[in-house]
Amino acid sequence: MTDFEILENYLAIDKRAYYDNHLETLNYYIEKYVLNVPFENINVQNGQPIALDNPSMIDKIVNEHRGGLLL
Repeated sequence: MTDFEILENYLAIDKRAYYDNHLETLNYYIEKYVLNVPFENINVQNGQPIALDNPSMIDKIVNEHRGGLLL
């Protein structure tokens, strides 16, 4: 199982204020992601393989400070 706490810390998620499964919580998480992770498709443009598993995406975003991919 993937530890999403690393990503939540990177996005500065306030889990004390947003912990219930509500639409407000989902909107908060989406907003934090959109404001902190740029769209990126450079691997697609360069014909490089794309790893879409959770650990690879978290590593790319948090450790490499690169953007996410929207499909």
